[in-house]
Amino acid sequence: MKVDGKAFHEGEGEIVSFLGERWYQIRHFDRMPWFFTTVASGGDLWLYLTSNGGITAGRKNPDHALFPYYTEDKLADMAEVTGASSIVRIFTPGSMVVWEPFSCRSEGRWEVVRSLYKRLNGAAVYFEEENLDLGLSFIYGWTTSSRFGLVQHVRLERKKCSHLVEVLSGVRNILPSGVSSREQNEFSCLVDAYKLNELLPGPLGLFRLSSILTDRAEPSEALRTTVAWTTLEAPEAVLLSDAQVEAFRRGQDVETESLTRGRRGAFWLKTRLSPRETSKDWHVVLDVDYDQTDVLSLGSFLEKGRDEVRSALEGDIEAGMEELERIVGSADGFQCTASEAYDAHHYANVLFNVMRGGTFPSGYSLSRDDFSDFLRMRSRRLFEAHTSWFTSLPPQMDRERLLEEVERRGDPHLVRLAYEYLPLYFSRRHGDPSRPWNRFSIELKDEAGRPRLYYQGNWRDIFQNWEALSVSFPEFLEHMVVVFLNASSQDGHNPYRISRDGVEWEVPELENPWANIGYWGDHQIIYLLRLLEKLAHMYPDRLEAISKKRIFTYVEIPYRMRPYHEMLENPRATIEFDPDWHRRIMARVEREGSDGRLVHEGDGVYLGTLLEKLLLPVLVKLTSLVPEGGIWMNTQRPEWNDANNALAGPGLSVVTLAYLRRHLAFLRSLFSAWEGKRDVPDAIGRLFHGVDGVLRDFASVEMWTPRRRRAFLDRMGREGETYRGHLYERGLPGRRILLSKEDLLSFCERALQVVDASLSANRRDDGLYHSYNLMVLDEEGGIGIRHLYPMLEGQVAVLSSGLLSGEEGRSLLDALWESPLYRADQKSFLLYPDRDLSAFLDRNVIPRERLTSFRLVARMKERGDERLFRIDDEGYCHFHPDFRNVEVLTARLAELREDPEYAELVDAEAEALCDLYEEVFDHASFTGRSGTFFGYEGLGSIYWHMVAKLLLAVGEAFWEAHDRGEEEIARALARHYYRIRAGLGFNKTPAEQGAFPLDPYSHTPRHTGARQPGMTGQVKEEILARWLELGVRVKGGRLCFEPALLRREEFLSGARTFEYYDLMGKKDEVDVSAHQLVFTLCQIPVRYTMGEGLEVKVVLRGGEVRSQEKGELDPSLTQALFSRSGEIRELLLTVPEEMLL
Repeated sequence: MKVDGKAFHEGEGEIVSFLGERWYQIRHFDRMPWFFTTVASGGDLWLYLTSNGGITAGRKNPDHALFPYYTEDKLADMAEVTGASSIVRIFTPGSMVVWEPFSCRSEGRWEVVRSLYKRLNGAAVYFEEENLDLGLSFIYGWTTSSRFGLVQHVRLERKKCSHLVEVLSGVRNILPSGVSSREQNEFSCLVDAYKLNELLPGPLGLFRLSSILTDRAEPSEALRTTVAWTTLEAPEAVLLSDAQVEAFRRGQDVETESLTRGRRGAFWLKTRLSPRETSKDWHVVLDVDYDQTDVLSLGSFLEKGRDEVRSALEGDIEAGMEELERIVGSADGFQCTASEAYDAHHYANVLFNVMRGGTFPSGYSLSRDDFSDFLRMRSRRLFEAHTSWFTSLPPQMDRERLLEEVERRGDPHLVRLAYEYLPLYFSRRHGDPSRPWNRFSIELKDEAGRPRLYYQGNWRDIFQNWEALSVSFPEFLEHMVVVFLNASSQDGHNPYRISRDGVEWEVPELENPWANIGYWGDHQIIYLLRLLEKLAHMYPDRLEAISKKRIFTYVEIPYRMRPYHEMLENPRATIEFDPDWHRRIMARVEREGSDGRLVHEGDGVYLGTLLEKLLLPVLVKLTSLVPEGGIWMNTQRPEWNDANNALAGPGLSVVTLAYLRRHLAFLRSLFSAWEGKRDVPDAIGRLFHGVDGVLRDFASVEMWTPRRRRAFLDRMGREGETYRGHLYERGLPGRRILLSKEDLLSFCERALQVVDASLSANRRDDGLYHSYNLMVLDEEGGIGIRHLYPMLEGQVAVLSSGLLSGEEGRSLLDALWESPLYRADQKSFLLYPDRDLSAFLDRNVIPRERLTSFRLVARMKERGDERLFRIDDEGYCHFHPDFRNVEVLTARLAELREDPEYAELVDAEAEALCDLYEEVFDHASFTGRSGTFFGYEGLGSIYWHMVAKLLLAVGEAFWEAHDRGEEEIARALARHYYRIRAGLGFNKTPAEQGAFPLDPYSHTPRHTGARQPGMTGQVKEEILARWLELGVRVKGGRLCFEPALLRREEFLSGARTFEYYDLMGKKDEVDVSAHQLVFTLCQIPVRYTMGEGLEVKVVLRGGEVRSQEKGELDPSLTQALFSRSGEIRELLLTVPEEMLL
């Protein structure tokens, strides 16, 4: 084994048939380092596993867990004492042999072959151990049942063994209901003391608390319980704890336990395989939060025959799997190509995309009652004003009908909320045991058990998932844009989290080192832009239409950004939280509903226009532009890469600048189609003219000196300060002014001029581009720029910006493969070059010659005072080990200033000592934890989301070159595209991936395999890239098929049957022949056939076939597909072979 990430143990993988279904098998998974994976369900059950058997699972969120919700490392460490466990006794003539499948207790005793299986639909994981010496096979797996809970399936099978076999098999460390994840993590020994486990007929195990944990002098009844039961016929013994396990291991008998107190819960079953039996299998089922009524009902169910119980369980498992597949199918997760692995990987991408962003369970059919509930939650006043109107609406209506009805009401606030209404389902934040800082909650049912439409996510995450989802549900694009814009703040930024209930911002937590306040940067521009671009392509008139509606507003976030000169003095502390303002807002929420968080005008929510919402973030970004440097990161938060958190303050973002360039180009195109003048608030209008004036005054600058940069930023910064001052004193509502089309277009041109020049100035000598720079205030009053090492993020942003020609894009990619960003063992790219950190004894060493001039050092040495320095046995001097940064040193110097012996010397030398500290540690170059740790976004890590962003950027560059007729460059870009794609996990063996290759993972450190499965932003990028590969594009409201980026090898070599879910949610199938492939778009099958000429045939519902030339659908057929009306049954595209790669 190599431990530097160059290679792993054996780990052979392939797609196989297993238990009658298709699975991915990793053979010899035990010869790989353990890894983490997840099992999905179509309900509110969640399940996380480590490959060595560690497990946590439950319903809804970690406070309803069946097993302790620990971080992934602890799950792996706890694998021997939590979850599945089995002991097998084989009785040979004159002896007894003990085998413990998957346990380290049996390691090395037997020749075994272990395999790990994951079902391709993501809904089950199985472990198999075949003991070649004993001639036995033991299999267990985990899956879910929406009705019954978590399901363990166990199978013991003879291969050649003919002896009597006894087995004690079960699950361990079962949690009682009512234990929060915090209580289990911090007070687990106390929780154990409250555990009370009972056995009822069935057998039915109850695992409960004797009382809810509390230190208050009051009763606290625990009236819910965890349950466990089995389909095993007549087990010889049932154990509720581990107390007798060791006795069984030693060959002794065990007795059924009917009650245990103060012990961890377990559900062990003793059974046997007689010499006449070839196999035996059974289920163990666990669930949480049962009350007495539920327990009695379950007990009655278990009184039925075993066959009936098992049939009901297996039927519900299968129904849950179909529900999961139906959810994924609604978002076009199924395709049929020559690569079953790629088909499964696409399915996984769509699965995790909808798990984070949600999907629309009823398409465009909306529920009157759900919209009414949404309105009540957002605005009680509006709900009460329109209550009688609701009763006049039909119980179900399509999206278009709802908008028509609310428009007729004539209430713009009602119209706004109709556009903000997104009936999403299945969404949750992307927390899991490998992401413990995020807390997830799967909100699929209300308190009465009825289906609940709900979404939640970090603001900077969920909109990217919606972008991928919008291809399958394009009619909701307008709503996504309105939700995005109305979730941004009046100071031009955005809050932390967003859900159906509205937005949330961060509140200071003084005792929590992970809690901060501030605003992220690049997400605000590029995520909005990509939604706007899609809307403009799919529905060319709709942006113009909503630009004339007053349906836009702002979030009122109680943050105050400091004046510009104070931000310059301390760019790391630029935002103050106003607790009184926050309390006033929260009181308004209590009175009004969650719309109380929005900016108000008079008695209601302020309503503005699309133009002001589009202009404000651009203007705010430009007020922080340092020419040739980037956008000043002065809002206390990093950008996409959280681990570069120290860039917040002195950092200058070329990344945001590049995305701003693309955004400005889009706005220029959008504004050019508008006619007449448009109104904006006076404060935004004055900010617009102020920023435009600065751009105009500096338009002729060809050489940016430090003083000119400072002059530019001073003026821009004061424009921003003036605007914010107006907000804080008088608020945004008030007088409005008009901006002309000419004003807007000339502004875009001037802004593009300085942005383009700044981006071009960031080209490096090696052909790459700087991603981030540092702003340096020089002693002469100018602004210098300090460049940092190359980062992948900047290359992606510049490729996406529209700045480069096709040839320049190709050159950048050529340089990228030769750069230190390339990691050959994974055939992919690091976020930044790896480097070695200093050895411990080489750190914090002060050069001797630098100390001779400090009288304070000499004085303290004379007195043996080590509060500043310590001197080692070799005479070298070191700063005190408590000084983790210069702020701590400064505080110590302040203490010393109170000592008369040192006061004068501290006054004279404090600044020089701080300079010496910086000389030793170079904290000016510190970019954040990215340079100090070795996982996640750290040193040596590949972050797959950014690699997938690169893939998408290159795919877009390919189509731009193709559309310009630059075929040679397009072919070169296609080669780059597929070389990048070859580095993604689904192309690798399990040994190379270090995990299941078909699943998306967040990152791959240098020293181990892929980590953090599932809900990574990578999935959104790959879904969009897949549409580019298939040549599915929309131009001017026309759907176009031109698969010039598709490879011949994707077409089938033989016949297959393609299963998918139609618009009614029913499973259907299509027969697919050789030289064809099939996928769905808006849940309509699209079949590609290699042939002569490019032609698309539209098969309508009644069987009529309409031919469309050049692979394009006319606008009416395009809209018929996008509307998911069922008018179109199938699309048949003939693809000339010479078009393919």
